[in-house]
Amino acid sequence: MFVNWKIILLAAFVCTGCGTDITTSNKESPGIGSCTSPINSLSGSLTSGVKKWGTQFNWDVGPSMGGIDLVENQMTLIFKTYNGKTPDTLTEVVVTAWMPEHKHGTGNQVPRTEFGQRGEAKIKNIWFSMTGLWELIIKATVNDAADELRFCVNVGE
Repeated sequence: MFVNWKIILLAAFVCTGCGTDITTSNKESPGIGSCTSPINSLSGSLTSGVKKWGTQFNWDVGPSMGGIDLVENQMTLIFKTYNGKTPDTLTEVVVTAWMPEHKHGTGNQVPRTEFGQRGEAKIKNIWFSMTGLWELIIKATVNDAADELRFCVNVGE
């Protein structure tokens, strides 16, 4: 099922634990802050931790666990420079999903990035193994400005 939501949500993002190295190991916490204010919208705008760039996100599929039959969640990210322009370069987009309450990630299922039009990245292979609050960490380099942003989503059945 393809979901195309046209809701725009401007979200202020306060980064707790920014600059912490994110490990891909799911055995220990990657130092992520707590998920106390999830974004319940399926699309919106966010600004990176130290405001080097921003992104508009749109869940193409999800966020959902999918019940017994797990669902491959997908999202599209449209990056902008700090002053709202389409970037000349977009490299190194990495998304990590972490469930702080249970201290685990997505196991062997690592989200993968496919680059689209200039400034656009489609994130596929996001598998949530449980319902509840998950934190997504998006690391990217936009016009040579490396930064990250973090936000929480409430994953339903």
